[in-house]
Amino acid sequence: VYAWYKSRGLNLYQGLLEIYDKYGYVKEAIDSFTLKGKEGLQRIGAAMDFLRAEKPEKFGNLEVSSVFDYENQVCQNFETGRSEPLSLPRSNVLYYKMASGSWFCIRPSGTEP
Repeated sequence: VYAWYKSRGLNLYQGLLEIYDKYGYVKEAIDSFTLKGKEGLQRIGAAMDFLRAEKPEKFGNLEVSSVFDYENQVCQNFETGRSEPLSLPRSNVLYYKMASGSWFCIRPSGTEP
């Protein structure tokens, strides 16, 4: 990669800026917190139950286009109003795809594949 950019008279940083211009910028973040003990497990369970029951269509100013509920094995598309079955293994995971193309996932610890 370095040699290719150097042959074009660019350094790696300039090459990276070219890639950003062509494909866009990406930001990744992870946020993790711990709720300990039996009470913590109950609060986590209640939060997941709440999200499944309420099916939020917005988080802040971001509209949800679809939610993948791996525990209940269903994907609900808010844009079409249709639900489709999921074939991946059952797990206590909610995956939200936003109308903007971004996404986020809520997964209690211990649900790692």
